[in-house]
This record gives sequence, structure tokens and C-alpha cells, in this order.
Amino acid sequence: MTRQQLVEQIYKKRSYLCVGLDTDVTKIPKHLLSEPDPVFTFNKAIIEATKDLCVAYKINTAFYEALGVKGWEAMEKTVRYIGDEHFKIADAKRGDIGNTSDQYAKAFFETLPFDAITVAPYMGEDSVKPFLQYDGKWAIVLGLTSNKGANDFEFKKMAREDTRHGVDEFLYEKVLKTASNWGTFENLMFVVGATQDDEFADIRKLTPHHFYLVPGVGAQGGSLKEISKKAMIRDCGLLVNASRAIIYASEKEDFAEEARAIAEQYQQEMKEYLPEKNIFQLGCVYETFNTSRGLIAVMDFPEKVILKIGAILMSKSGHKWKLIGIDRPRPIELTNFKFTPRYSGLLFGCVLEPVGHSEIPEPNEILQIIA
Repeated sequence: MTRQQLVEQIYKKRSYLCVGLDTDVTKIPKHLLSEPDPVFTFNKAIIEATKDLCVAYKINTAFYEALGVKGWEAMEKTVRYIGDEHFKIADAKRGDIGNTSDQYAKAFFETLPFDAITVAPYMGEDSVKPFLQYDGKWAIVLGLTSNKGANDFEFKKMAREDTRHGVDEFLYEKVLKTASNWGTFENLMFVVGATQDDEFADIRKLTPHHFYLVPGVGAQGGSLKEISKKAMIRDCGLLVNASRAIIYASEKEDFAEEARAIAEQYQQEMKEYLPEKNIFQLGCVYETFNTSRGLIAVMDFPEKVILKIGAILMSKSGHKWKLIGIDRPRPIELTNFKFTPRYSGLLFGCVLEPVGHSEIPEPNEILQIIA
């Protein structure tokens, strides 16, 4: 699943909820234990009850691996049952030398149809790169976790490489800055725990365009409101995970209904925090010119849009351009252009720099401002 597809689901459902299928066979309702595959039966019911309220499912592989072959079978049936409309995360926290990571990537992206996998960055770039070689697939790198043990290493101070400034940084900050260069914000996310909400504003400054997978809301006590306030960006940039609070909402036969009720509470709250996706995030290209300054696109935008140097504009096909220059806007009636503007009637000369491609926007193509 591409970033654009994920964002479309978020705004379609007005939700950035990820439901964690951390299914412990000892905690599911007792009446399911007589089923041939109780774990899959449970997961299937949870999925059916919540699929219109969430955009992602996170399968913690440990709960399935612990059951041996039957657990792997239940996991495969579950991830295939979820389908393509939802973002499917393997919470496996893999990471090893290159050829081993190659096989992990093949296991989760080829043998199994996951969209993303959580990875540990401790062994460095070559342990993560294999997960970044697949189109439409993501590596979700552990950044700042929600557990108490985060204090053992992640909050340790490190001397900056540029010691002239004499300012130390936390290890997790070094991880975020370094790992963000291994991929792009199209194929690399970070895990940032909800219980670390005091750090979210600073983390967003370090990685302004990346998506975050945020565990720790619900049973662990993280604040959805604070996370959304401090870390949400123009196209949301958040997947907030809730596991136990949803899937174990009831131990009785009404477990799916109760799970839905809790998921709906999250979705309704998220709906309030998520900005409206409207025409104020769009612009229309009318003509393009290759000049000594680079590619200039004649565009107009809705009146309330605020253009900034460095903004990223994306086409429906997923191509991106960085805005590196803006000419003073002119009313169309003071120009020689004869077309009818889509939005404001003020024409901008936008100097666009392709990001990772050599494509040129088509006439009348709509570009979305994503960052």
C-alpha cells in the first residue's frame, strides 16, 4: 500500500486507528476454544466488527509463533482475510545482517502479503535496507518505544558528532535522524510510543514528514488527544494502535460487539482531531515550461492555501515535486493565458523539483500538497 492509498483510507473513514491483533489464545472467549482454529475464528470476528472503523491491523507475530505451525497458519489466514483495503503490519521487530534480512523481507512481503514490518535499527542500515526494496512496502523502524525499558538505552545522552556546539542528544534522536536517511517518507515509518507524549513535538521536528506507528494508547495510558495535537501533519502522519482495549473488551459471546463499541469510540475521537481533506490542499497545473531556473508550472490554488518553499506536491499517480521557488501571483486577466482557472484566478509560477523521477505534470493535473 502506498502512502497516497493509506491517506485516502484515513480520510475516507475519518480514522487513523490501527487495531492490534495480539491474540493470546488464553484470553479469547472460552466458547471459541472448541473451534478448529480458535485464533483465526476470533480474529475474523474482530475484523468483521471493526473493519469500517480502522485503516490498519497490526499482527504481533509472537502470539502466533508461540503456537508453532498452527499459529503460523492462523497468522497467514488472518493476514489474507484482512484484504487489500487495510494496511497490514507484521509486528515482528526483525533486523539482522543483510542476507538474513533479505529472507525476513521475502517471508513477510512475498510469502505473506503484509504491507509493513517493524524492524530494529540496532545493527544499522544494512539490516534495514532489504525491507525498503519493495514497491508499496514499508519498514517501520523502532524510534522511541512506550515501555519502561526505553530508559535503559533510548534516553541515554550521546555527544553530538559536531562537538563545537557542546549539546548532547538522546540516542533515540540519533536513531531517528540517521534512519530517516535510509529510506523515504514513502517507505519508512517510525514507532513512537504514546506514553512518550512529552517528546512528540521535538520528534516531529526531527522527522517532519514521516508517518508514525503509535502504540500505547488505551491499556498503556497514552493520550490520543495529546499525540494528535503534537504530531499530526497535513496528511495525518499517524497510525494509532490499540490492541487489548479493543480485542479483549469482553470475554463473553458479545466480544465482537464490545470490540466494535470501543473501536468506534476511538474513531469518533479521531474524527474530531483529523482536519478536513478539502480543496485547500490542492492546486491545478495549467502549463509547464523548462527554464534556466528549472521546471516552472503555471498553477492556481484555493484562496486560503498558504504556499511555502519546501512544500511537497503529489500527483494522483504518486509522483512528487518539491516547491523550490514561487513567483508573485498575477490575476489571469493581466496575463496572456486564455484558460478558465479552477480555483482562485490568481496564477502562480511554481518552480518544481522532481523527487526521485523525471516526470512533468500534465496540463489540468491536480496536485495535492502533502507536506
